[in-house]
Amino acid sequence: MDEAAMDEAAMEKAAMEKAAMEKAAMEKAAMEKAALIDEIARVERLTAESEARRLEVERRHEENLEKIRKKEEFMRLARPRTLESYLEACHSLHLAVEVAADTPWSGWAPWDPTSRVYPRRIIPWDDFPAKQEEIWNLLSDPSFTSQHQFPSPEMLEGRWSGFTAMRIDSEYYLCANNVTVVDFAVQDLAKAVNNDPLLAKRLGLPEPGTLTFKVPLTKLGVWIYETSDGMDIPKVAVELKEPYTLSIDNIIAGLASSEIQPHREVINQDLNDMCSDFISASRMLTTVAITEHFAYMIHKGVQYGYISTVEAVIFLHIPEDPTVVYYHVSIPKLDVIDDDPARLHRTAAAQAFAFILQSLRAVKAPPLSWHDAARAGLEIWAVEYDHLLAQIPDAVRRGILRGRRPPAAPYVHQRWHRLEHSPPPSIPSQTPPPPPAQLVLRQQQVRIQDRPYCTHRCLLGLSSGGLGPSDTNCPNFDNHGPTHIALDNFLQLLRVQLVTDRGKDADCCPLYLAGSTGSLFKIRLSTHGYTFVAKGSTILTLKTYNTKKQFTTS
Repeated sequence: MDEAAMDEAAMEKAAMEKAAMEKAAMEKAAMEKAALIDEIARVERLTAESEARRLEVERRHEENLEKIRKKEEFMRLARPRTLESYLEACHSLHLAVEVAADTPWSGWAPWDPTSRVYPRRIIPWDDFPAKQEEIWNLLSDPSFTSQHQFPSPEMLEGRWSGFTAMRIDSEYYLCANNVTVVDFAVQDLAKAVNNDPLLAKRLGLPEPGTLTFKVPLTKLGVWIYETSDGMDIPKVAVELKEPYTLSIDNIIAGLASSEIQPHREVINQDLNDMCSDFISASRMLTTVAITEHFAYMIHKGVQYGYISTVEAVIFLHIPEDPTVVYYHVSIPKLDVIDDDPARLHRTAAAQAFAFILQSLRAVKAPPLSWHDAARAGLEIWAVEYDHLLAQIPDAVRRGILRGRRPPAAPYVHQRWHRLEHSPPPSIPSQTPPPPPAQLVLRQQQVRIQDRPYCTHRCLLGLSSGGLGPSDTNCPNFDNHGPTHIALDNFLQLLRVQLVTDRGKDADCCPLYLAGSTGSLFKIRLSTHGYTFVAKGSTILTLKTYNTKKQFTTS
């Protein structure tokens, strides 16, 4: 083979080798590219899987957080409140009450004091805030304030549903709002006191553990104290008045002065003069309102009461002198101040509860002498205000009775001062002097309420004419003696006692059980210890009874 052929063969071989190398390089590049694509796909897949796992973890975490939030919210709503939280909630509801200022007036006076007794003096109750805070000072114990024992938000939501957006534009909504805002709260607070016998004892309640109330569901009613033996004792008289007939402005302007003497300042004044300006008219309206409730309190024999328009409350107290009534005005939405440590004690619910406790701490009902003084010292308001008020021009009537004019003076609330717990006084080491004999005798006396009744056999022997042997099983046998006194003598002694023994410690007390013709009393003949139940009736009822008796026996 010649040299040229050899060169050509070498060149072909080199070309083939080069082509093979290029092919191999291309194949390698393709393989590397495919591997890179696979790696990218793998990384993308792993990244996607990782992201999916992350999202799943986040989703589960969010679900767990939501479950925790719902559980916490459920526990928060279901968990009973503390006292502070509960009073805050009640006050918030009170602030949400809306008064319908455009409610039409019927054209007749909302009250009629005609033929009702009226007080000689209506006096500001200056120490009312101190007495209220004294009650809250006794209540301010961690066992009462820190315990989660008041209705939970969930319970309150169910109770308040339908009432939170209510407008007071009728008697029905007035009563419904009062029950929702105040009465339910008073019962909740009373229940908490019931559950703490030590607290009830510290409050000085007559029977710890029996603090229950019956709600007055009408415009005029009485808070009832129910004793353990089933006796219902009226303690606080309550009257509700529509705020569009007795506005806050009326109350502020009418009770702005220090004292009102109805006979001199209202009753004997000319009606046209009383209605000539807003202050005089407001004074007349508030005097009429207080007179009406004062007469109701005298009739019911209670010394504590209040008039509520839901927006404002006029607290009343008739002292031992039944010709006088003390008043204090409370407007919760103005009384509750953010920087006042006692702010929640001035809410509508807290004020009503402390006031009722005030009445309960005054254990005894007013004595018969109190009623005697009322009958002897009080006069009748004999003016037909329905007729006279109806003659007031419409423009004047609408401007006055609906409180559209500003009051003469701004409402001034009194900042309460928290009372500090004072330690009990130290007991002197020396022996104290013996008490006077009269004091010892008084301390040894047993209240009529705690006296045991005579047995049926004992009273049967007495009612049969007396002079027979006494029942030795009677718990009062030692006071009777071995033989009964004559029935005529018993009746004579009883008549004298009922006329003369009419003080605070009288051996006669009401049982607060009444029927259509009379009421029941527990009586003890002081001289001989006979203790029994008697029925008391009015003279008119007694005359009717005697007439029927003569008719049926003739």
